[in-house]
Amino acid sequence: MSEPFGGPRLAFSRSSRFTAKAYEDLKASSKPGRIKGVWPMQGVVFVVGASGTRKTFFVMDGTLKLAGGANTVWGRRAKQCGVIYIAAEDPVGCEARVDAWKRTKGKHRTSPVPFELVPQAPDLLNEEDFSDLKAHLAEAAERLQEKGCPLGIVVLDTWSACLPGADENSSAEMSRALRLVAALAEEMGVLVVVVAHFGKSGAERGIRGWSGLGANADGVIGLELQDDDKDLTVATFNKVKNGRAGGRLSFTLEEVDLGFDDDGDPMTSCVVRYHEPPAAEKRPRKQPVESKPGPKIILRALSQLLEVGSTYVVPPHPGVPPGTSGVMRIDLRKRAGEIGHPSAGLKEDTAKRMINKDISELIADGKLREEDGLIWRIK
Repeated sequence: MSEPFGGPRLAFSRSSRFTAKAYEDLKASSKPGRIKGVWPMQGVVFVVGASGTRKTFFVMDGTLKLAGGANTVWGRRAKQCGVIYIAAEDPVGCEARVDAWKRTKGKHRTSPVPFELVPQAPDLLNEEDFSDLKAHLAEAAERLQEKGCPLGIVVLDTWSACLPGADENSSAEMSRALRLVAALAEEMGVLVVVVAHFGKSGAERGIRGWSGLGANADGVIGLELQDDDKDLTVATFNKVKNGRAGGRLSFTLEEVDLGFDDDGDPMTSCVVRYHEPPAAEKRPRKQPVESKPGPKIILRALSQLLEVGSTYVVPPHPGVPPGTSGVMRIDLRKRAGEIGHPSAGLKEDTAKRMINKDISELIADGKLREEDGLIWRIK
């Protein structure tokens, strides 16, 4: 009798950590959400917007409501939890915003609210600093548990302030930072909410920097000001993992009097007030990137190289199936020129810039990924 798979049975000295579910046991299951249909109980989500879109006000209002025990947040069912808010960018402003919330939306509360604000900026890529952060969160989790509410959310406000000196466009640095945050979320059983900025192209190009941030997030909420009413911010649920994206809500800010400072000058901050969202704007349909002449040739050149050219296995990377093959940018550029890229016949430097621009557009649109000059197709 022949051995299975045509060879001898392999013997292992330990048990595997992997498990399996049989086909007949697989079925849909109901998973509770921290905010149902928007934020899961665990993982990493982003709230993204340009400067001045009131990201901190929005996130702070949502997390204070969760900590305060609100049954609904943003019109969806919610589950109370303790919150640690890391005010890495503007701790003084954040403290004033909490004060404004307490004086308005929290003024009738009599029991403690399991919400703590950390007024220092961690360096996520510094091993010692990250260990200090984990130690602080563990201690804070014990304090919140003593108040009768387990830690459920950690806010990083903002992503860039928690990565001082890092290159936001570096896939190596940003993927490492995201892996650390995701591991933290899994280890502590919490949801990490990251406040971040849009890139130069705005909402259509997503989170500033490495394209893998949005691709590997468990959720993304985008905030934009209305063109005809700059006082109104519209929040769109751009990505909801295992859920339905596209929901919208809108809000303005209402000023709150906080008394007077030591010089006798008035102090104020704001709280969020929600409104019915305006009708969704119908934007003109854009030509798909991959249908443009230049990018189309580049994708064809990539396919040809993957069939007969020099290919390389993509290193282990979040969201990339093992064994994925890629090609070097220089080889892709050369083949694109050979098979009729629109830059053919132009000066070498001009042609190089045109092809690089088309490759970058495909990367920004989520059709390609690149790391250390190695490019591969996203399925």
